[in-house]
Amino acid sequence: MSQSISLRESYTHVTNHERNLLQPSNSHATQRRLPLLQPQIETCVQSSPRPQSNANCPQLDAIIQVAAKLQAEGKYEDSIILYNTAIELDPLCVQAYFNKGLCLQKCGQHSLAIECYDRVIQLQPQHFSAYYNKGKTL
Repeated sequence: MSQSISLRESYTHVTNHERNLLQPSNSHATQRRLPLLQPQIETCVQSSPRPQSNANCPQLDAIIQVAAKLQAEGKYEDSIILYNTAIELDPLCVQAYFNKGLCLQKCGQHSLAIECYDRVIQLQPQHFSAYYNKGKTL
């Protein structure tokens, strides 16, 4: 028998460190770290040679670029903070959910990673990498 646990239910079972990874960008940890990342985001917005894919929020692409760079450097917690910010700006941003899932997976937060992959699948059912990573995480 498989038991599905919602994000809200799983939230009651996580440690404080895990809560910081899950919190939206208004969390205490994010309030401390996001200003440190802001110069990188501004530089990326100003120097980005490619057109912004989200005309309503030009910072969204820059936030995702900086988060991906930090993710490549192994700074998963900072990446998660930025992906949370991107998700707040655009709750339908598949790339932010997918990459956040990858970071959570690297941090050992498998149930939270699965929640992100499920959201990607809900938003874009043909996103085969989300199915693959979800299966790999289980």
